[in-house]
Amino acid sequence: MRYNKKILLTLFFITFSMSTLLSVSGLSNEIAAFYAVDIEASSLYVGAFLFIVGITAIFLPAYLSKYERKRFFIIALAVTVISTLTQSFVNDFMISFILRIIPAFFYSTAISFALTYIGEVDPDNVNKVVLGITSGCVFGASFSIYITTAYGYNYTLLWIALINLVSLVLTILFLPKIQKKTKGILDQFHIAKCELFIISIFSIVFIGIGVSVTYNFFTLILETITKLPYDVLSLYIFFNGLAGVFGTSLIGRLMQRNVKRTVTLYPIVFIALMLAMIICVQMDRPMFVILILFGLLDGSMQTIAQYTISTAAKDAPEFANGFYLFIVNLNRTIGIVLGGVLIESWFTTSILLMSIISFTFSIPFIIYRFSKYAHIDLFHKNKMA
Repeated sequence: MRYNKKILLTLFFITFSMSTLLSVSGLSNEIAAFYAVDIEASSLYVGAFLFIVGITAIFLPAYLSKYERKRFFIIALAVTVISTLTQSFVNDFMISFILRIIPAFFYSTAISFALTYIGEVDPDNVNKVVLGITSGCVFGASFSIYITTAYGYNYTLLWIALINLVSLVLTILFLPKIQKKTKGILDQFHIAKCELFIISIFSIVFIGIGVSVTYNFFTLILETITKLPYDVLSLYIFFNGLAGVFGTSLIGRLMQRNVKRTVTLYPIVFIALMLAMIICVQMDRPMFVILILFGLLDGSMQTIAQYTISTAAKDAPEFANGFYLFIVNLNRTIGIVLGGVLIESWFTTSILLMSIISFTFSIPFIIYRFSKYAHIDLFHKNKMA
């Protein structure tokens, strides 16, 4: 099958447009006001999507791997456009809630198929498709907040529908039919029992919790301890998101040069950053620099997670990429719960200490993987060359 840059652009847009569905996660208050419901209902509206994505990511990509990919992309994007567009004209909360969760059943498989395909035809550019996920969440969140604040939540839904429509058109025009013989679903799940996969999962869980437990409460730290005014805080968060996009791209280049050194140093550098944050937490200018560095590393986590899990299960890429999405959502959930418990029970900066502990736990698993399974990463490097 002939590969060209138009296919890469299309796959990027697929992951970007589908990930804009996650961009409303920070709009619970605005959604509650728009539908005239309480904050618990709007939180359920937001959280139900993530819950379905996390659960379906475990089995749907593996189960649907026997179907032709282009047709699935078209169906997934068409359903997303129709449900989101319809939702923008509906004011009833329950109807909107149902329309909201429908695309969640397609999300994990669409992302998994995109990552699997680019990994087969152009491994060097897997990171650019991962970048679509980060960009959709980061820039999508900033844009969604702006549109909702300025015009209303229904216009945010229109924007999400439009960007998915663009992705649908690109898919129809530029993506070839993608049919591949894959292992049966039981054979793919069997890979989850091997030591390499288990070790890889533990390393990513600890890294992910280390990132998430601080990231989800960064705004609280800046508001209550650093004491930034709201307008400055918004600017800080924007630059943090921008740094996250650059971090995703940067880590991909560093991993191509020396994957072992890059992945091993990642938690160590993050620990140093957390220590610097504890020292400088009440200083606004040093915290801005730390926030930018945090964004660079936070954006990198997606790339490291996808690489670690996919190389641990090369014979079942759909299952591996689906499990990668499951782990990312699991880490986010654990980070939110754990961070909330720590803040309520202890003090706000205790979440920084928890991040340090979690990153420290990841290091032995990373070292063990690279020492015992060096041939896996050598194979991946040769494939990328």
